[in-house]
Amino acid sequence: MKHKKKIEQLYLQFSKRIFQKVYYIVKDKYLAEEIVHDTFIKAALNLDSVRDFDKIEWWLSRIAANQAYYMLRKTKLTELPISEEVKNDAVDEDLTSNIIKLETKHEIQQALSALPPDDLLLITLHYYDQLPLKDIANIFETPVGTIKSRLFRIRRKLQKTLHKIERVSP
Repeated sequence: MKHKKKIEQLYLQFSKRIFQKVYYIVKDKYLAEEIVHDTFIKAALNLDSVRDFDKIEWWLSRIAANQAYYMLRKTKLTELPISEEVKNDAVDEDLTSNIIKLETKHEIQQALSALPPDDLLLITLHYYDQLPLKDIANIFETPVGTIKSRLFRIRRKLQKTLHKIERVSP
């Protein structure tokens, strides 16, 4: 393989972060691992097309996101699992506050799962990965203003969804 050392270096440097982003989209550990693997294979095959290695993580993220979207369309995954962090908190905290946390987490996950994959990725990059808007705009290949507008609309959509969930919940 022409770029074996470079791909190994990129894998060691970025695979965990790419996995986290992909996992957040597909919500399946094994599928996320497969997508990360496919991402680095595609990266190895197309490494010559990279013009700016300072933005290599965003390039890899875009490959991974596209692959994740493809797999979502193919398998139609929709459910978000409750994270291990919340499960582990159950042991340490009192039962009442833990139930409230789980209900809130579940409501948020319900609202997020209703989002289209592109919106979910945008929310993940901005709020969880805390990427600057300029970098997100580069990933989506759109102007920063468009990213701001989309974030605003997504936040509004999430608010409406959460209010509906609250009214339905006992």
